[in-house]
Amino acid sequence: MVPQTPLELRVQRLERDCRRLKLVASLPALALLSVLCIGAAVPPPIQRLVRARQVDILDDAGATVLTLAADKRGALVAKDRAGTVRLSLGVTEHGPGLVLFNNDGGKSVVLSAGAAGQGGGVLTFVGKDGTARAHLLSSNSGSFLALFGKEGKTGVMATTAEATGPYLGIGDSGPAGTLIEITAGSRDANMTCYSRGQCRANIRVGRDGVSRAVFRGADGKSSAALGVVQKDSNTAPTLALSDRGEKPRFVAVLDPDHGNPTVSCLSKDGKGLWSAP
Repeated sequence: MVPQTPLELRVQRLERDCRRLKLVASLPALALLSVLCIGAAVPPPIQRLVRARQVDILDDAGATVLTLAADKRGALVAKDRAGTVRLSLGVTEHGPGLVLFNNDGGKSVVLSAGAAGQGGGVLTFVGKDGTARAHLLSSNSGSFLALFGKEGKTGVMATTAEATGPYLGIGDSGPAGTLIEITAGSRDANMTCYSRGQCRANIRVGRDGVSRAVFRGADGKSSAALGVVQKDSNTAPTLALSDRGEKPRFVAVLDPDHGNPTVSCLSKDGKGLWSAP
């Protein structure tokens, strides 16, 4: 065996040192790789509490589609792909409320809770012009429904208030409109017709068998009344014509037992001027 020279021994020693350095240098990389592999395999821990002033949910394109924010009211807002708000859920000093928006961003449906102590809630449908078209209200004292026309004037109104009984109103309640009101109480039912703010006709049906229809002139004074009135122990068909002072001037009564009519003409003081028979 040929003895190695000092130069060869030095080269061999340097080669061994280089191999050791490569091994030591590779250890951190292997450790980092192992940590990454372990981190990829283990899911992140579930947080028991997340606190933030606003949370935005984004779609695949990065657009915000849902926002949960803590402003003065607190609101949950949902948007469409165009970024238009389509839903808002919030809480005010009056209670929670839900608003649905149309394609133009205007309110379409509004749902809110009733006032404190009243119970129920309010549901409102809004037209494209921003005016309310329908109201539905429910409370401890009853329910209320109103349908409106294009100009916001009432078209139909119905209530079931316990204090006044059922009510139905149809028409325009404005000063130049025509309105029909129907009410039902515990003792009778009424239908009243209004024109230009004046009562023009009223029909009453009572449980006591007394019913009548009153027709009024343009000045709101009664001019004619037709009904079944109480006479002694019976009810008798009656026709009465009144002047502008609402004083009966002509009265015709039919005897329900014998069918005999009685006709009377009266003065403005109520005194008889002529009668037959």
